[in-house]
Amino acid sequence: MDTSPPSIFQRFRRRYTMLPKDNTIGDIGPVATRPSHDGDDDHIHPERRFWSRHRGHFGGALLFNVAAFILPALYGTLSKLWVANIDRSLVVTTDVYTYIGIVAEVLNEGLPRAAWVIIGDSASRPWTRRLGLTYTLILFQTVLGFIMSIGFLAGAATFAKGFVPIEVRDASLTYVRISAFSALSSAIETAVAAATRALDKPDVPLVISTTKFAVNITLDLLVISRFHVGSH
Repeated sequence: MDTSPPSIFQRFRRRYTMLPKDNTIGDIGPVATRPSHDGDDDHIHPERRFWSRHRGHFGGALLFNVAAFILPALYGTLSKLWVANIDRSLVVTTDVYTYIGIVAEVLNEGLPRAAWVIIGDSASRPWTRRLGLTYTLILFQTVLGFIMSIGFLAGAATFAKGFVPIEVRDASLTYVRISAFSALSSAIETAVAAATRALDKPDVPLVISTTKFAVNITLDLLVISRFHVGSH
């Protein structure tokens, strides 16, 4: 078995360890001193060249993470402006989404942060074990998020009574029931984001945030705006 230290791009490790040691030790020696993404990765996956080159540096990783955090905040502001343009009295209803997110943070700030330290420990854990811990984290967070969403759904009236003014309480019940499942989506999103960042892939949370932003804007356009499909 090859005893050379694993590369930071551990997805290439299996390819090297499966080669016969006696026939390739002379050829692998000089190649091992070069970054693994300069040759084979660009040849096999040229579309990944831009992402791999930038996410492996501090500046690129910082840019990916900042963009992933900005998009949800931008959507929160745009949704309130949109609702205010339709009915100013219902703007407070959109705060329900924020309140549910705050409660869900109790779940999101616990296990994912602890698992991030474990999954990110590449020095003592192989890639396959870290990937297995990632799957376990996502599954566990999905179950807990689903339980929390069911609780919000069952207690929608009580939740609205505590956070929504009486003037728009009846109109907000449907929104509360729909927003209840944001706890589930938040738990899954946070688990995936924390795990992929720990696996040195900060572009994954950015892709998730971008997709979520586009879907939310589209649903708001089709559901709560004055424009509806089929209307004239």
